Amino acid sequence: MTEWYKSKSMMVALSAVALTATLAACSSGTENGGKPNEEGQPATSGTEGNNGSSGDHTSYYFEEPQTISMFTEVAASWPYKKEWPAWNWIKEKTNIAVDVQIPSGSYEDTLALNIASGEVQDVLYMFNTDKYGEEGVLLDLAQHLDKMPNFKKFLDDNPNIKTRATNSNGNIYSAIIDGAGVTNQMIWFYRDDIFAKHDLQPPTTWDELYEVSKKLKELYPDSYPFIFRHGLGNLANFATTFNTTNQFFPDPETSEYRYGPIEDNYKEMLTYLNKFYEEKLFPPDWLSMDVKVWNQAITTGKSFITVQYIPQMEIVNNQLREGEHMSFMAPPAGVPGSSYIPSTNMESSSFAVYAKTKNLDASLQYIDFLYSEEGSDIMSWGKENETYTVADGERTFLPEYKQFADLRREAGIMTHGTYGKFDTNAYLSMIADDEKYAYEEAPKYNFPVQVVSPRFNGDVLERVNLLNPQISKHYEESMARFIMGNRPLSEWSSYTEEMNKLGVPEMLEIYQQTWDDQRSGSGQ
Repeated sequence: MTEWYKSKSMMVALSAVALTATLAACSSGTENGGKPNEEGQPATSGTEGNNGSSGDHTSYYFEEPQTISMFTEVAASWPYKKEWPAWNWIKEKTNIAVDVQIPSGSYEDTLALNIASGEVQDVLYMFNTDKYGEEGVLLDLAQHLDKMPNFKKFLDDNPNIKTRATNSNGNIYSAIIDGAGVTNQMIWFYRDDIFAKHDLQPPTTWDELYEVSKKLKELYPDSYPFIFRHGLGNLANFATTFNTTNQFFPDPETSEYRYGPIEDNYKEMLTYLNKFYEEKLFPPDWLSMDVKVWNQAITTGKSFITVQYIPQMEIVNNQLREGEHMSFMAPPAGVPGSSYIPSTNMESSSFAVYAKTKNLDASLQYIDFLYSEEGSDIMSWGKENETYTVADGERTFLPEYKQFADLRREAGIMTHGTYGKFDTNAYLSMIADDEKYAYEEAPKYNFPVQVVSPRFNGDVLERVNLLNPQISKHYEESMARFIMGNRPLSEWSSYTEEMNKLGVPEMLEIYQQTWDDQRSGSGQ
């Protein structure tokens, strides 16, 4: 153990992150007061949710119009639009107009330039707040929860998220976004029509995966039966089937931190992948494959088994010809009892507030609105007769929205910066019945712990920033070489020694200590 660490008890295993919180929190209001109704009395919550401590007014509505600036990433599939109805709904409910500013180039580079120049937006949509929080760029939200009753209740209702958001000093530099993580789940799926045609069974182990891939290669010589993209990133999805991960993680039973890429089970996984590669059972360009190439291979019958984000299955099925179909497949176990997929039903993005904002109350209350019952509802479903209709108590999106991506592109629903606590039922309501099965089944195969990084700070953060790049670089280089046979797996023990010399044992201590402190700081 390093000189700046002392031993502590082991952490308990992480449990799954809750999909959505329950009722919104209460508040005594804000200094600006609530919006009065037609009788001159404070507006009641009615059917739109209870957002005040006495149930008599919304805690996030301003009497005087407010404007805040927000810096956010944009997605190529649903590029930012100033005209999205989502911004109007926010203004109607809060009297806050949002001046959205997007990167001129790289998100990270633009954010760094903004911070360096001091020209920082009030609210920031971010992925990693540790560094900027420690440097004093970001506001400690833990000191302002009295102005964010809905967000406070969200944290209290979701202790695992609260722990993830709280660093070892008890600081909360970001409001973690939650609810749409179901789309982050990676699943296995296969061409069930091809399997039925040749009387093949979905593989339940990696030995069976190898055998069925070989058979498909014989039947379709020009094919690559097993296909995946994201390069080395997909090792995360394979590793859990070998009862390990591609990162630092707490053992599900002992709570002792482990590093998967130096374990024997990881070597076993690489042994299989090397065999698949040598026999051309997956494409030679696996390291650089993009979504277009992957999609074409699946839709043209060149590949039959894959691992991909769960929404992609429905997208692919919509492109296949009549009689062709992809179905959910239980992950094949690499070692007995390890039919797992990573538990990724969570989000890594969050909202942060610039520490020197001149619009503090409006920034805080904008975020608080997104975690309220009313904010969650309207930013997940939109408005009645604008995005959905109600019949027999059930909401149905308007016919022009054929898939949820249409709502993102045209209304701004579930896009970066427009939601905090998302109602997953809105998304699931648009999933076809035969695809809905995958959403129901996938959680049954989640790895016992969620792999999340602790929030490092101070000297610890500096040390992690020094050790992690060299560990990651050697890991990536070695994995590619092992899989493609450029380095024999007989050198595995040499590789693990190299990784240990680069700082893996010290990193294990850091992870263990920091997470224990973080749990303590969040009150867990």
